[in-house]
Amino acid sequence: MKSFFAATATVASTISAVSGLTYVDPAAAEYFQSATGNVIEIIQEVNGTTGAVWDDWLQKVWIGSNTIATPGVGRGMVGLGRNIASYHAVETITGAALPVDDVSKIPTITYTVTTFGGFPWTAHTGFVQFIPTDGGKKTTLNWSNKTTPKKNADGTTYDDSALRAYITTAVTAQVKSWAEAYKQ
Repeated sequence: MKSFFAATATVASTISAVSGLTYVDPAAAEYFQSATGNVIEIIQEVNGTTGAVWDDWLQKVWIGSNTIATPGVGRGMVGLGRNIASYHAVETITGAALPVDDVSKIPTITYTVTTFGGFPWTAHTGFVQFIPTDGGKKTTLNWSNKTTPKKNADGTTYDDSALRAYITTAVTAQVKSWAEAYKQ
């Protein structure tokens, strides 16, 4: 497993390492690439196909023990808002490029924070990629987000690095535990 917390990571770095792959929805990838902000990126290999990993991740990681603020629609659960209780925040799935029967295509999920609660941000955009590897037998999960911190009263930018480090550590542990327990 690889995870890191950086200020300037890009989604393209992952894809360039896996040649011949394209996105199911290239516009979603371009949208995330063009978003500004501080980056958190978590990468985890999972022993399963993109379709099976997608469904399991949505149920066991995205929803997991979180309560639902708003229901979602379809397999990609677009519109589903999950409560992040510890921050009184809501993250909502805004797009889903569903898995297809083609190991050269990368399905994705996009989401945003719709209720910031205790998060010190003015923007938070997330992008989850389910990258087929090993001829489609495995999936590399790339979970990235970009955050734009609020301004302090004196006009300086709030330093969210400690929170991003905490989130990286917590989500990395959650994803690693899920991947190790994953059964296709």
